[in-house]
Amino acid sequence: MIQTTDYVGTLFDNESNPNKITVAFTMGVKALENGYSASVILMVDAVHLAIPGKVD
Repeated sequence: MIQTTDYVGTLFDNESNPNKITVAFTMGVKALENGYSASVILMVDAVHLAIPGKVD
């Protein structure tokens, strides 16, 4: 069965563009706080954000 997500953010940038990262994660958190589901897809340079502690 296909699982859907209410909010999907797609990031291509790493920490060199903090504004885009902040907006994507802030929108995801707000969606979760309001009872919606959220996913953030990391592409290209953004995959480095998955390193533990990278966006703390």
